Amino acid sequence: MSKAPDDLKFLSAVGGRLGPTSQWLTACAVCLVAALAGNAVLLFSDKIILGVDLYTHYRWALQFHQALAEGVLYPRWVSAASYGLGEPAFVYYPPCYSYLVSWLRAVTGDLWASMKVVAMVATLLAGIVAYAIARRAVGHKWALLAAVLVQTMPFLLFMQGYLNTFPWHASVPLILLTFHETLVPTKSFPNWRLSVAVALLAMTHILAAFMVLLCLPWARLRRETTTVGEGWPTSLVRWGLSVGAGLLLAMPYLLPALTTWDLIHPEAWNYSKTVDWRTAFAFPFITSRLWGLRWFGPQWVLASSALILAAIATTVAFRFHRHRMALPLGLAPLLCIAWAGLFFASELSYPLYAALGPLRMVQYPYRFLCVAAPAATIASVLALWGVVRQDQGIGWRAASALPLVGSALLFGVLQLGIVREGSQPHLSPKLLLNYFGAPEYYTASRKPGWKAYVDSGGMRGFSVRAGGDSRALLDRSHEKLWLVQTNSGMTLPLPVFAYPAWSISVDGQPRRPLTDPETGLLAVALPAGEHRVRVVWSGLPEERQGIAIALLAAALMAGMTFWKRSLRAAS
Repeated sequence: MSKAPDDLKFLSAVGGRLGPTSQWLTACAVCLVAALAGNAVLLFSDKIILGVDLYTHYRWALQFHQALAEGVLYPRWVSAASYGLGEPAFVYYPPCYSYLVSWLRAVTGDLWASMKVVAMVATLLAGIVAYAIARRAVGHKWALLAAVLVQTMPFLLFMQGYLNTFPWHASVPLILLTFHETLVPTKSFPNWRLSVAVALLAMTHILAAFMVLLCLPWARLRRETTTVGEGWPTSLVRWGLSVGAGLLLAMPYLLPALTTWDLIHPEAWNYSKTVDWRTAFAFPFITSRLWGLRWFGPQWVLASSALILAAIATTVAFRFHRHRMALPLGLAPLLCIAWAGLFFASELSYPLYAALGPLRMVQYPYRFLCVAAPAATIASVLALWGVVRQDQGIGWRAASALPLVGSALLFGVLQLGIVREGSQPHLSPKLLLNYFGAPEYYTASRKPGWKAYVDSGGMRGFSVRAGGDSRALLDRSHEKLWLVQTNSGMTLPLPVFAYPAWSISVDGQPRRPLTDPETGLLAVALPAGEHRVRVVWSGLPEERQGIAIALLAAALMAGMTFWKRSLRAAS
């Protein structure tokens, strides 16, 4: 067996260089082939296990694209929801996925095609980042193995093909990028790459960012994530400040999304008929008997796959430590991340969920497998490399390899399930004509009378019954204009749910927005006569404050970076 100092020299040599460009091009080509193969069923047969989330994300992406086409830089209002009365879902749901799908539509010509391309590209990028993580420790060939195994993770396919949570699936490369920037020792502050990765992750899938930030700090406690002469407290603080800077960059989305819950119904996240976090733990030995089991597949099968990978890699790590053999670079921090994710996914963390409201916003604890599974997969490849390099014998090689083989086989089983049971979604803009809406994004002012308002003819029906008339002159997602004729003074409910971001003008003069007590719709007081009533999305104060914070944070980070470079140049 090799001595630890020799191993450390070798690992330092491997991790200290990125390698020739040809190897990176080879890695990109291999990851592209794996991404196409892994998404072949979706891309070429158009099959998927149909679920509600697919139609939700399609409708949202379509509304987002239409608003961008109207010239809205950052859409905030889903105008077609609730039969055209709308909801502020885009204030609270991250925008990056919708931006990407909308921009790709200019190339593909079809929104569903764009969503499929984004899924394939996300898988490609996940492999490339996994390759970068593993390459620091194990070199080119083994890093290729890690990349392909991450691209064929069962949970990755489950997110896309079974849950239909396309934005969550698209966040996986960013999850891995935060892994990479956390594992690489650096004294630079701010760490721009980490800050930007955190900002993009938060603006792609806020729950994924929350879960990642709960699990990553444990990796910074390991010595190999710190620079020479630096203790872990200093390293952890520097990492936390870069993460905080990333969250500040995401404030155009985060500030209104996190501070205006009183304007909607966020309790639906945890207390709707279909959501009970107590039923969704991984390995639910006790909770399933008390409250039931939500979904056997992810809670037992997929969770067990991640657990076995982490357990075998941990066993190898302890064996190496006991025999004073150097661990592969990054193995211990990755295991810290994997076990943190498995803890939060399992019912061992039940007391934390019961005590902490923000943790319950995850809704389904097994979602932490999106953190645990990739960390455990890469860690297992690193452990297998160490076993092979240290010539540990056939038994240890088989024990280290079999969980990875099992993970790939499980991916194949899930793909076969989509082939057999999947269906083509047949998505089209006509879906906007049906009723849709997300209860958690209903406006707080919404009242039961809105349905009777719609059924009785909406604004025009109300106007005619009052002895007048009305018709729409402009109907855009964030701007609407009506011509209204009244024979006497009246308070007219408008076909838009009340929300503080709306401003109203009558004949070019600003008016105070009212809320109709029966419906929860915007209303305006009109005198007798003919009037032009305009409603425009003027935005929440938190939207403008968030933009200002992000610009200030970016300016401070740029200033600090320039100042440090000037000092280095002067010295």
